[in-house]
Amino acid sequence: MSPRRLRDVQLQIRRIWHWNNDFRPGQNPPGYADYYTVKEEIAPGGTSRFSYTLPSESPSRPDGHFETTVTAAGFTAIEKQRNDGDQRPVS
Repeated sequence: MSPRRLRDVQLQIRRIWHWNNDFRPGQNPPGYADYYTVKEEIAPGGTSRFSYTLPSESPSRPDGHFETTVTAAGFTAIEKQRNDGDQRPVS
C-alpha cells in the first residue's frame, strides 16, 4: 500500500514453465513474460481491479506445467494536492 496516489502502474506478468524432470529438462521451454499498465489512478491505500488476457493460448504439454506470477514493474506516485491545485509526480 502507498500513502500517495499512484498512476501508470506497470505490472510484469510471467508465465514460468516448470519441467516435471528438472534433472533432464526438455528444449524450448514455453515460458514468457508480458507487461500490462493499469489504466486508472489508484487512491492512497487503495486497490484496483483489472482484467488481462494472455497474448496466446498456453500449450498443453505432458512434460511440465505453468506458474503465473504478477509483480509491480514500475509506477508514478503523485504528491498530495497543494493549495494551488498543482499535482506533481514524485521522483
